[in-house]
Amino acid sequence: MRIGVRADEAVKDALARIGRTEDVAFSPSGDRVAIAALVENLVLLVDVDTDPDDAGAPIRLAGAVEIRSAALNRPHGLTWLADGHLIVANREGAVVVFEVPADGRQQDRLILDPMLTIGYPNEPVVTPGSLSVFNVGAGLFELLVCNNYVHTVSRHLVDARAGIALVSTDVLLSGGIDVPDGVAHSPSGQWVAVSNHYDHCVNLYRNTAELGRTPAPCGLLTGLQYAHGLRFSADETALVVADSGAPFIHLFRAENGDWEGERAPALSFRVMTEGEFESARDNPEEGGPKGLDLSPDGRLLAVTCTQLPLAFFDFAAIAGPLASAPRTAPDDAERGREALLRFLAAARRTLEDAADQRRSADEDVRRMLQSRSWRITAPLRRIGAAARRRRQA
Repeated sequence: MRIGVRADEAVKDALARIGRTEDVAFSPSGDRVAIAALVENLVLLVDVDTDPDDAGAPIRLAGAVEIRSAALNRPHGLTWLADGHLIVANREGAVVVFEVPADGRQQDRLILDPMLTIGYPNEPVVTPGSLSVFNVGAGLFELLVCNNYVHTVSRHLVDARAGIALVSTDVLLSGGIDVPDGVAHSPSGQWVAVSNHYDHCVNLYRNTAELGRTPAPCGLLTGLQYAHGLRFSADETALVVADSGAPFIHLFRAENGDWEGERAPALSFRVMTEGEFESARDNPEEGGPKGLDLSPDGRLLAVTCTQLPLAFFDFAAIAGPLASAPRTAPDDAERGREALLRFLAAARRTLEDAADQRRSADEDVRRMLQSRSWRITAPLRRIGAAARRRRQA
């Protein structure tokens, strides 16, 4: 099921020197992939031609450009806001948005400054590792960020019509996850999947206004060693997960698109030889595939890891017949309404939390004023106040 690829020499050289890779992401048009090179502190953009004119391999990699930036610090996660805007999560830095050129074939390196930076201490983004973005309409995008080593998933509303501006932020999930190492919206936006690295599973959540009130998932995918990258199929009835602790990609199914309940893999397929797997197995968490993504048309599965910096598989042959869209999905107006309700609910929870903290602080003060020690020390405080007034006079 692995698809043959013909790469230009410059592309081969670029792929050979990027070292350890993490996530991979197709551009919305499907004619380019971005690969995160963790150790080399760069992102590689590769042009992908799935319909080459010659009679060679069915895929041609015709150009590659390295993105470097002072803002890249252990890049791990990737997603596209649009064909010209790439979002990168840096394990030892922030989440940054770059504007990238439409065609990188005229140059092999770009040095860029980010258009937008989302990070600590202004935002609850710490050790960000993986990303997912969902278009909620009217130029607004819901961005989810896995904050690996603080075990949270944060949510950010980005306005693309205001020059890529951050509108609001909240912590969506802060319990029930031990290193979230991958995140994905379903195409309709009605589901969110999160790789739960050290619990060896994937958590599934309904993406409603109630999400965030409780960390408990409503669905669970098991049978994994160390879940990493993951993606839903276009019709939401299949979900593929990269297992960094095994030489496999696992495919899970929910025939009606309802991911509630517990599921084992419907299929596990090998994406590397045993020799390739063992060559990078420095510890039980490594050796297997890291990043994966599905092409916008659903035909191709792209996979990356140190041994396979970029490989393609025939997803249609692996998964079988799939629809091109979810069976039920909200229309544009309803999608925007649901997103607005989610963010309003988050804002309401923030206000409620602030009120609870104020009430708690007021109660602490009340107890202190009523305490025996406060009453006993009252004369000392009066003497001290009188002394301060004399000095000021």
